[in-house]
Amino acid sequence: MSSRKKKYRPKSFESTGASGDTSANIYDSMLTSAAFMGLKDRQQVLYFYCKNQYYGVRKPKLDYPDIEAVQSDECFYMNLALAVKYGLYTKSGNKEFYKDMKALVEAGFIDVVSSGKITGTRSIYRFSDRWHNTG
Repeated sequence: MSSRKKKYRPKSFESTGASGDTSANIYDSMLTSAAFMGLKDRQQVLYFYCKNQYYGVRKPKLDYPDIEAVQSDECFYMNLALAVKYGLYTKSGNKEFYKDMKALVEAGFIDVVSSGKITGTRSIYRFSDRWHNTG
């Protein structure tokens, strides 16, 4: 007799139940860390949307010779257009968006894999555990 795990079904307060709905875990150790608590509210929310991008959206293809060590399944896209779509910033809020992304990098939550600033393409990021050493 096999003991198959039942697929987790979100509770009604967690999801609408739509197919393809994704979730992203945020653990207490992160929420209560000095690094996370040192972020502004808007930066914390931006991090949650980065997690949404990572778990719910197509992964970037890494066709760059200088990015050999990074696995594409560890990466995600995030840019101002997506942040505007999510209602986090306005179209003219690029300074705030990039300042907040920089804060997430400096706090050790994400790393920049490829900046699209010069090429006009989407930037590629990956999550980092450097925040463990912050504080």
